[in-house]
Amino acid sequence: MKCCEAIPGTGRDARPHFPLSPMTTDDDKKKTDESWKEKARQEKEKLSDVPEEAPELPPASFLGLIDELSLRVMLALGQIRNPKSPEVYVDLDGAKYTIDTIEMLLEKTKGNLVPEEEAAVGDVLHNLRLLYVHVARATEPAPPAAGEPGKAPGGQAPEKPGPKIIL
Repeated sequence: MKCCEAIPGTGRDARPHFPLSPMTTDDDKKKTDESWKEKARQEKEKLSDVPEEAPELPPASFLGLIDELSLRVMLALGQIRNPKSPEVYVDLDGAKYTIDTIEMLLEKTKGNLVPEEEAAVGDVLHNLRLLYVHVARATEPAPPAAGEPGKAPGGQAPEKPGPKIIL
């Protein structure tokens, strides 16, 4: 017997009987349509707030370059943290190299900078050097407890310091 055939001898269909739901009125349909339209309008407004293009970069400048290099030093000295990682990365060699690069730029541009630029670069170099010394002292390994000076416990020569992760 198929699903929708009449049941023999009963005079009834085999189809299930569901009570009819109350009829929806035109007002209910309008409310539903209006709420959907309102949600669509709100989403459209949210999307219009998002800029379609990336913001314009500032014009290139000498102090902008010095600023980028100083940020690189701050990152190498663990002063700026990666938001995706809880660890602090310290690279003293990378920081020293970048500080030396800023100093080289100052020497090569001597006489070509306005006094304000020269003073700003001098201040940046001074502050970065102080920070470098502070971080280098803080990350120095403890001196050997006993034994020959300049040797790690166990008689081995200490390894050359490299990039470290400090927790």
